[in-house]
Amino acid sequence: MDLIKKKDLKSRSAFTLIELLIVLAIIGALMSIGIPIYTGALDSAKATVVASNIRTISDGVRMDLMLNNEASKTASKYIQLDNTEINNYHVNYSDTGDEWRIEIGYNGNMATPKKIKEKLKGCNEKLTDSNSATCVVEVPKM
Repeated sequence: MDLIKKKDLKSRSAFTLIELLIVLAIIGALMSIGIPIYTGALDSAKATVVASNIRTISDGVRMDLMLNNEASKTASKYIQLDNTEINNYHVNYSDTGDEWRIEIGYNGNMATPKKIKEKLKGCNEKLTDSNSATCVVEVPKM
């Protein structure tokens, strides 16, 4: 009886090739589900950052226009962005008579314009010919 127990313990001291292959298949299946979800969440987070920066720039420019009643170059003092891609944002002003029309856009490669557009709800968002996400804000003159 003692010989059988020792033999059983000795033969089960390592994993079989089938057991290892099954574990690897399970890990592979979990990774094939998890990696696309992770990358999708990462892309969505980057688009949220860009949309937030566009809103911050929009708010700063709008504040400047309401306080000074003219487009000035001092709007940057109202805008606090910790972003190394600040050069990828552009702002255009136009005077339509009764209001200011402000276009704030992003033409960097941090996020796709389509994803940014999804995050810019509440802004007159559009895709321009250059395929960059642009937010249009109209500020009434005082």
